[in-house]
Amino acid sequence: MMHRMFAVTIAGMYVVAVSFVAGTARAQEPCSLSVQVPVSLHVAPPICAGQPLSLLAEACSPCVQLLGWEQDPGGPLTIKALMRPNDCLILSLCVPDSLLIPIGTFAAGHFVMIVQVNATIVRPDSTTCSVVQSHEVSFDVPLSCSQTPLPYTDVIRVGPPAPCDSCPPPPICPDREIPFFIAGHFEDDCHEFRGLELLPSPIAGPSPQPPIARVTVAVNDCLRRLCTPTPSHWEARALMPALPRGDYSMIVELQEVSLCDSTRVIGNHTTIVPFSVAKTCSLPPAPSCFLYAWGKDPSDPACNTRVAPGTPGRLVFSVSGFAVEGLQGRFDVTPPALSLTDLRLVGPGAIGMQLMWRQLPEGASFVAFRDGPAICGAIECPWGIEMIVSPRPDIPIPAHTTVDAVDLFATDALGREVPLCPTLVPIAPANVCVGPSCDWNGDGRVDVRDLVLMVRCVRDSTSCPDSTRDGSDCNGDGAFNLDDVLCCARVILYGRMPDSVATRPAPDLRVAVGVPVTGAAGVDVPVRVSRADLVGAARLAFSYPHDRFDDTRVEVLGDASQWLQISEDVGGQMVVGLIAANPDVEVGGDIELMLHFQLAPGQSPSTDIRLASSEFAGRDGVPLAPGPPQTSVPEARVRLALSAARPNPFGSTTRFVLSASRATEADVGVFDLTGRRLVTLHRGPLSAGDHAFTWDGTTADGSSARDGVYFYRAFASGVTATRKLVLLRGR
Repeated sequence: MMHRMFAVTIAGMYVVAVSFVAGTARAQEPCSLSVQVPVSLHVAPPICAGQPLSLLAEACSPCVQLLGWEQDPGGPLTIKALMRPNDCLILSLCVPDSLLIPIGTFAAGHFVMIVQVNATIVRPDSTTCSVVQSHEVSFDVPLSCSQTPLPYTDVIRVGPPAPCDSCPPPPICPDREIPFFIAGHFEDDCHEFRGLELLPSPIAGPSPQPPIARVTVAVNDCLRRLCTPTPSHWEARALMPALPRGDYSMIVELQEVSLCDSTRVIGNHTTIVPFSVAKTCSLPPAPSCFLYAWGKDPSDPACNTRVAPGTPGRLVFSVSGFAVEGLQGRFDVTPPALSLTDLRLVGPGAIGMQLMWRQLPEGASFVAFRDGPAICGAIECPWGIEMIVSPRPDIPIPAHTTVDAVDLFATDALGREVPLCPTLVPIAPANVCVGPSCDWNGDGRVDVRDLVLMVRCVRDSTSCPDSTRDGSDCNGDGAFNLDDVLCCARVILYGRMPDSVATRPAPDLRVAVGVPVTGAAGVDVPVRVSRADLVGAARLAFSYPHDRFDDTRVEVLGDASQWLQISEDVGGQMVVGLIAANPDVEVGGDIELMLHFQLAPGQSPSTDIRLASSEFAGRDGVPLAPGPPQTSVPEARVRLALSAARPNPFGSTTRFVLSASRATEADVGVFDLTGRRLVTLHRGPLSAGDHAFTWDGTTADGSSARDGVYFYRAFASGVTATRKLVLLRGR
């Protein structure tokens, strides 16, 4: 076995190849040049100069199975794969498969790695051919790493922020609550910020100690596709109890949990943040003025939002300033062809505030004031007003409309006026542009009926209405596809079908909400929608005590590939949109959902969660009149979770744990890459909870399995859980 690494400099760029394991490949008949192997390659973070780096290869099984990697001396890094094109349909089940390959350490600079994918293709007639693909994986190694040793984290701050970039931070005072701030970013959509909580310090003694700050990040380990590289920012604030003067060390943790099972911890990361509390101090006076700004659309810098027939837009008016405890004013729309609707408070500073507003012919007037304690204390705590900008009936939408904030009057906590801060350039009003419409049936509004027609057009271009072939690019990426359907689905979360629309009776179509199940992280609620074969799209709204929970999400159980889903909090309700992925393909059974409500720090669980409203459209776009909600409690579909096998790779025996959410009939076995069962580890009743299984590498007939890649799978009530393991005896 040979281990070595070399780098060649080309015009200030490094082209690297890494040699690890020499091997040979068996020659096969080459495939057609049109065959492409869908494998994602990137260098896994953290990327730090002088620290070992790893290349992460990802694919979707059973479409592509990653078998291993090797490298001949001086040659490119080679990844071996097995691909079955018949299993590569867009909506087929994806079991994430990955290889983490060590590539050594690098100095700071820009690098390009040549990686070769050698794949065996299994044709429909079971014959095989080979494909060789070369990839260039580029990455940058910075001079320094993140400011913190925690993953996904960029900033940790104990104490108030500095008043300016070049100013020192104010001291931490002994008689005041201590602000805590943490922020970071994710590189892809497989990670989700779940919250920040302060836990009691484990250090017992005569003097008080700072609490433990724990950040929870959910890792989507059940994603049925490859991760999309979409960077996103996250941040959180909290107030720590006051501490006496002295030097302290604060424990900050980042806990990774499974997005599908928040009770399963994937990883824990810890760092120590030192800080000092001054003997005495006085905070600087709060700024005596405030500023406001309009939120930008990152995809279109020229417009703050877009509005189209039947398709409203969203604007956010944000306020910054330490002293603003109340604000009144008016939003003027020019020309008044659009109306402002559904104003609500947003942002961390909005907690403890009230908003009252009135719609005007040319906009809206408002009053916002604080009637409860602010959670931000002495730190900057922005808040804002989110408003929906809607088209008016029978009035053409102008190419450009402005929304301006006028007659603003702000006060501090003592009722004293807080003026607007002077600026060198006047604050520009928001710019509202006309955009693509999601109103596919031309009735002047967007609802679930339009989504059914959009999906049908995506699947069959001959069914697209001529009037909607142009201007239907909702997300502005230059193409009309399922992403535009989801973009328009977000619009329907804010509106409902008018009561006057004629509907088709569907008495067998019903919604049943199960008994909420409370846990340490929050509350889970099972929901069942019967007669899925009738449904082309659905809108379900659930009322819940939103002051108890700080995050909500929905999980489609069973064959989730049949449904596109999107959910969002709207007006204190959790609204779920469901769209049939292919209205022309009939699906049977029920739609089973699990609603997840994450508990806010310091709050106790509440089970007061109810179905507030429901709307359905058939697979032809006609509204459906469902039967009354069911009073019987649906039995939630069983949820299965397989732990990683330990050890893996293994030579003699490996062990894993299967977790079941409820008692069920289960089948647990080990399978080879062709799907052939090698051995059955369990078949029969399985109680709820954790169950440990072992495999000694022998098959059902007692013979020893060959070295290679295998899968251990669990089946129960139509649900499957699968993970990979490697047998290496070293023969």
